[in-house]
Formats: sequence, structure tokens, C-alpha cells
Amino acid sequence: VLYCRDSFNEQWRFLDDRVCKAGCLGWILGPPGTGKTTTTMSFMQSRGMEEGWRVICFRLWKWGIVEFLQVDDGVLRKCEMPADNAGAWIPKFLRERAPSGKKTLVSIDGYRQGEQAHGFVLSACLYWVHRELENRRLVITTSMSSRAKKSSEQDANEKVEEMMVYSWTMEEYLEACRYDAFYKSVADVMKWSLDEEEGSMDEGEGSMDETEQERRSREIESKYQIVGGSCRYMFERRTDEAIQELRDGIEAVPDFASLFDMGMGERANNAVNRLHGKYRVGDEVHWTLVSRFVSMELAQRLGETFVRKIEELVDATGNPTLRGWLFEMLFFARIRGAGLQLTTRSVTVDDWKRCNVIRLEAMQIHKLQEKTKVARVCLKPLKWNQGGYDAVIVDWSEKFVRFVQVTTRQSHDLKLRYMAKCLQLLGIGKEEGWKVEIVFVVPEEILNSFSVKNVENKGILARYGWTRGNE
Repeated sequence: VLYCRDSFNEQWRFLDDRVCKAGCLGWILGPPGTGKTTTTMSFMQSRGMEEGWRVICFRLWKWGIVEFLQVDDGVLRKCEMPADNAGAWIPKFLRERAPSGKKTLVSIDGYRQGEQAHGFVLSACLYWVHRELENRRLVITTSMSSRAKKSSEQDANEKVEEMMVYSWTMEEYLEACRYDAFYKSVADVMKWSLDEEEGSMDEGEGSMDETEQERRSREIESKYQIVGGSCRYMFERRTDEAIQELRDGIEAVPDFASLFDMGMGERANNAVNRLHGKYRVGDEVHWTLVSRFVSMELAQRLGETFVRKIEELVDATGNPTLRGWLFEMLFFARIRGAGLQLTTRSVTVDDWKRCNVIRLEAMQIHKLQEKTKVARVCLKPLKWNQGGYDAVIVDWSEKFVRFVQVTTRQSHDLKLRYMAKCLQLLGIGKEEGWKVEIVFVVPEEILNSFSVKNVENKGILARYGWTRGNE
């Protein structure tokens, strides 16, 4: 079951109008996991069922093989060929499978600039098109940020046209999951899979009168903070699988400076890896890190210097997605690094000592503390907006807990039941003397204007010294 978002329809029209009818050499670009291949393959399968059309797809991998797919009379046929001599066997293959006089659409999927075998495949297919321009069409799908070394003269001769496919937005995910048939097809991977293994700090989060659509929205909002605009991770991977693949992607980055280069401007040779997204906001387009989770992981790993370099990027200050993450990235980089100095409304300076940031659920943190006697940690929940706090600093030796909400907004709600649930799972409160503090960390320019809008569950923290009605 496919959901046809606006980009799906735009890509379908591009393939139909510009490639098939106008005879343009089509390039479909954009970050991985945005649905480029799925949309192209659905179009080709549809076109292959039309009388008078043949469709062929060459799927290119980073190394090893070239996979061939053909829809013939509505039947999908597949085979594999070695990549090292693709330039030799593809011309013969096309002569046999796409004879003269037949309308034929060929797709090259997964093209990478700089891969020799990929270059051979593209060259062979272009030569095949030139032999019979009136009947032969070619489209290339790639996760590169742009085509390398463009030539205006050759582009004009080949009638090159490009289409950019952008990362998914939260609104598109929410709209897709409104449709029951589609949601049922992806429901198995939408649940927050970490709950089963690590325990959940918001167990029973949904209210008794929560509707089905509200439950779906809550699932999507939590998972979106992990996977961002990659629909592949949203709809094809469980949360734990997506986290592992994203962490593997971070480990595989050979030079973290490339994270900045690949996010900006027209880059010649770099394929966009799984850590990047490209978002269209109104008439503006922004390259950014793919998700909030990836941003925080990198901030904790690379420290404040990394965050400051992102701030210096030309696009960063105008990028609403990235701008919202930068302040939180800076907080976690500092708490794990040298610690923080915060200015309060009374203009006093509050020093927060550094501590390790643990990326596990509350139940696991409690087990960790019991086993290793960790005195002080900063608990960072993986689930987005974990009841209205982004971090929980726990000092067992001082019997002190500090809930932290990092925000750039002018106001924020305070939902105390989530703090109470976390304290319960941490095993805090069974003995006397614990102090519980809730702190909103905001940019200095909004310090005096910031306000707590609504307080829910008044009195639930009374056992920790919070007077009902005075929260």
C-alpha cells in the first residue's frame, strides 16, 4: 500500500510528462529514504502494463553486482550481473530485451558519481538512447545532492531535466497514517519497540478516552524525532532498528567535516548519506541533519565545537528545523563536556557540573545505578518530549533530581504526572530526604519573558516538598 504525498504525484508527473512524453533525460535527486525508488518503480510497473511500452530497471549497488528488473506483459523478471564488466554486457542485453521500434523506458537506480561500474552503465544506456531517440527514454535516480560537473552544452543536447525529492515532514506522516489501509500495512513497525526491552517512562501515556487517530499521532511524533524525514526508517524499520542503523551511519563517517560540506550548496561528488535530510519549507529549501536524534548524538559525541561549527553555516540561522535543535544540542554538548553556567532571573549564576549522559530508559538507569554505584548521571530519554522534559539529572549521593526542559519557545506547559512516573521508575521517594527540581533552560534573550502556561496534576509531587497549588 502506497501513500501518494505531493512529492509522489510530482515525481509521477515528471516521469510521465517530461521523461516519457517530452523525451527529456530525467535525473531524480534527493536524500535517501524519501521514496524516490518506490515511486519510480510504481510508475514503471504501471507503464509496463500499458500496451506498447517496455520498462527496464538497472539497480546499482555500491559494489559487487548490477541487478536487472523488467516488467514484461505485467510479469516482473529479475536477474543479476557482475558489475566489473557491465559496460560490455549491457549493450548486448538492451539489444535483446529492448529491440528497435518499441517504446522503452529504462531506469538507472542508485547511481553514484565516481563509481566506475556506475559510469559504464550510464554511458551504455545513453548510447542506447541515442540510437533511437523517438522511442527510447532514460531516467536516473540518485541520492547525490547534485549532479557532478554539469555541462550546460551537454545538458541542452541531452535535454536534461532534474527533479528534487524532499524529506518527509511530520504533517505528511500524520496525513498518511489517517488512512486505515495504509496504517495497517505499517502498524507492526510504528510501535515504540524499545518499550518491550527497556521499559517505558511514559507507560500508559495515552488516556482512556484517547482516539485511534490520537494514538497514531503520538506514535508518529515520538518516532519522527528518531528517524526524521526518512520514510524508509519510519515505515520499514522498528525504532530500535532505525536507531542502530543511524548509529552505524555515524560510526561510518570518515571525516565529520563532510557533514557540513554535504549539507550546503551544490556538491560535486558526495552521495548524501543517511544522516542528512533536505526539507522544503514554503519557498525555501534547507539541507540539515536528518533528525533530532542524530543531532543530539553528534553533539554528545563531538562536543560544543561541532555545534558551533553548525551555527556558523550560512544556512543554519535561516533553517527552522536546525535552529530548533541547536540550543538543545549545545546543552547536551556542555553537560557532557565542561558543564554549564546558567543565569537565573535573579541574575545569579548557577554552575552545573558535568556528568555522563546515558541514553537509556529509566528502568535501565535504575538497574545501572544498582550494579555500578554511579553517583551522578544525566538521563536522556530516547522518546521525544518525554512528558515535557529533555533530561533528568540524578545524584544518588546527594539525593537530588533535576528535571530539565530545554526550549526556545516563549511558553511551555508543565505536566507533573510524567515527572512522578519517572521518579517512581527510578525508585526515588521510598526514603526521606530527596529533593526534586524542575528547570526550564531557555536562551537568555527570552529569560524574562518566558512563562509556564499550564500546570497539570497539581499536588502529585507533594511527597517531594512541592506544595499543591504553588507549583
